[in-house]
Amino acid sequence: MTITFHEERLKQFLAIPFEHQTFAYAKAPQDWVRSMGLEGVDFADILPAAAQTREDMRQLCRNEDFTLMYRYICVMAWGNQGAGKSRKHAQRAWGERERLTPILAAIAAGASSRADAYALFCGAGAVAGLGPSYFTKLIYFFWPDERCYIMDQWTAKSINYLYGEKFVPMTGSYVATSTDGKHYERYCQAVECLAGLTDARERLSGSQTEMRLFCHGGRAPGPWRKIIREHDRFKQQTIITKTIPNEMLKLTGNGS
Repeated sequence: MTITFHEERLKQFLAIPFEHQTFAYAKAPQDWVRSMGLEGVDFADILPAAAQTREDMRQLCRNEDFTLMYRYICVMAWGNQGAGKSRKHAQRAWGERERLTPILAAIAAGASSRADAYALFCGAGAVAGLGPSYFTKLIYFFWPDERCYIMDQWTAKSINYLYGEKFVPMTGSYVATSTDGKHYERYCQAVECLAGLTDARERLSGSQTEMRLFCHGGRAPGPWRKIIREHDRFKQQTIITKTIPNEMLKLTGNGS
């Protein structure tokens, strides 16, 4: 598959040095279970008492000594699912754990393709409270190798910015729930295409390229996140300008 990126935007991306991802929002699994008010976690006392790194999670999710639900809890804690006002999402998803078990088992066994892995969470397989940003974390960590990538709002926005159009369907700021396995496969291929374009001296893997697309946010965002945020603001200003009548713009002093 040939993917053509926006030339100037690609130069912006490739000029920013790789920074290993330290996920600032990761919670210790024990603390996360308590803060989300999850019931029926009979292994809560043996969950890690410290926040896990990305590397910790890869090793843990490949370790079959841990149950699928133990691993699931750790992934959700790493992503801090339910933070802020969305605690109910974590509770709803946990309530679907019986449905989640065979899905996670199929992914851990290496579903036939990336598209098929994504499709397990679509349509009749959709899990309440678990959108693309979170179930692609499960796919990434549970998949036997590192050829699946996390697709959240920031990595999806980054690919759309680099591609110059809606490569990944979005609803507002988030990956659309209508996104299917074919979209996910295209997204993964785009990440790998970018990895192949990185400087030969650093030659990033697909997983490292996804980290670079994510970049760090917060009050002191990294250089790539700043670019994506600024592009977001510009798009919103453009939308507002187009929806406000010209006469109103003149009245507010924003017209010419």
